[in-house]
Amino acid sequence: MRLSHIQSAQNIQDKIFDKMTVEKKLKLASDFFHFARELNPEYFSNHGTTRFNKKNRRNSQSS
Repeated sequence: MRLSHIQSAQNIQDKIFDKMTVEKKLKLASDFFHFARELNPEYFSNHGTTRFNKKNRRNSQSS
């Protein structure tokens, strides 16, 4: 077998991902996020809440 015909796993993944619709890509990203959150809930417990709260505070003060 010639080495030029052997594809790396990354190349195969890239081809699959390129053929996916945007909706499928977003669903896949969401599924990975939820899976990661199940594996390590402590990491995600405070992640993003500070940024969200600061943004909301700013918006409520300008109203």
